[in-house]
Amino acid sequence: MLSCSNSPSEKSKDSGYANGAPTLFVHVESSTSGITFKNKVQQSIDFNFMNYMYIYTGAGVAVGDIDHGGLEDIYLASNFGPNKLYKNMGDFNFEDITMTSKAEDFNGFSSGVTMLDINNDGWLDIYVCKAGSLEDDDGRRNLLFVNQKNGTFKEDAKAWDIDDPGYSTQVQSLDYDNDGDLDLYVVNHRYDFENNTVISGEVQRAIEEITSDQLY
Repeated sequence: MLSCSNSPSEKSKDSGYANGAPTLFVHVESSTSGITFKNKVQQSIDFNFMNYMYIYTGAGVAVGDIDHGGLEDIYLASNFGPNKLYKNMGDFNFEDITMTSKAEDFNGFSSGVTMLDINNDGWLDIYVCKAGSLEDDDGRRNLLFVNQKNGTFKEDAKAWDIDDPGYSTQVQSLDYDNDGDLDLYVVNHRYDFENNTVISGEVQRAIEEITSDQLY
């Protein structure tokens, strides 16, 4: 049964939400949360939608308890600016620990981020996907921040052989062969307009390091 009322108190009483709140979600101002991150998309003559169609697909966010503090922390990936890691201090207050945690990333075009326990040690690590850099393969290499269990991380993607140089969108973790180790499926995309208007099966089936999905 649905009913309407002009009385705020009556709405709150019948809402069914915690503490009689009138809505399911409440907006928390950045001045309260301490999260001031902004993802600004900036086009230029050399880098814009015409030569890179994925410029507006956005970046990403990963949420998890990175320090066993019992609260969910937040890592935010930026297309053009630095990525940010925020520690949850409780009561919707967060502290920017990007630099002190050694999880900083100022290079390239980040396109996604996932928290996962890459080495099965019970501590969350952070995998950042890269794309965008048209002329620099190294600028597109994905990053792996391995949790050092002391409030810091170590970027170690190359040592794990997962510094994928493709145009990555996001990664999904899974144990596809049931051997107890975590595997990664990296979703990549094309950087050109080939196979965009007239679909070619030959192009579609071609496996390329920088445009095809990768399973590690």
